[in-house]
Amino acid sequence: MPDPLPITRITIEGELGTGVFEAYHMSISPGLRTGYVVGGRGSTVNAVLGAATGQGSDSKRKGVYIDAGGGAMTWELQFRQWEGSTDKQDDPLQWGDSPDPGVHTKTSATGADAFSKLECLMYWLEQTTIDSDQPAQLEYGQHYAEGVYDPKDVVLEEPRIQQTAEDGSWISGSMTCGGRSRGTPGGRDWPCILPHPLGFIQHRSHKENNS
Repeated sequence: MPDPLPITRITIEGELGTGVFEAYHMSISPGLRTGYVVGGRGSTVNAVLGAATGQGSDSKRKGVYIDAGGGAMTWELQFRQWEGSTDKQDDPLQWGDSPDPGVHTKTSATGADAFSKLECLMYWLEQTTIDSDQPAQLEYGQHYAEGVYDPKDVVLEEPRIQQTAEDGSWISGSMTCGGRSRGTPGGRDWPCILPHPLGFIQHRSHKENNS
């Protein structure tokens, strides 16, 4: 079995080119979304669906659910970034479209301070279309080109910064990556936003496991 990828990597392809965002100090919690797709008691949508499926008036009293076979995978990411972030071998972690720590532009902040990294990431998210036709790519653990599993095509949801150092030397934050619905590999069936991710299994970086 190949070694797991020691870092987490998100690759964004779009209007700005190719942006690569790598983190060593990160945790990932995979999950599965289930819940109402549409409707609820008395819903007109449910009545129409009931007529189409032969369930009649009973469907007015039932919500329409995604089950385990049709739910969408999610990955909750918790990350931390600081100036001069490196991997286990002390190689710079790329943050943007250049791996060079000496390049600091709107689209690259590999060697920049933590706030600049935040601004760079938000600029990419603001200027790039990330959707079912043009998803981002998530790589972690055994999910990478040479790993046991393929990288995951995802859309990025609700990136938010949760904590910052008083001197601006580091930031921590989180975001959700939403994947295609189960049962449609390679398809274009992407989820609506639903509550209650289930079945969390946590993957942590080597650095966190040993801290």
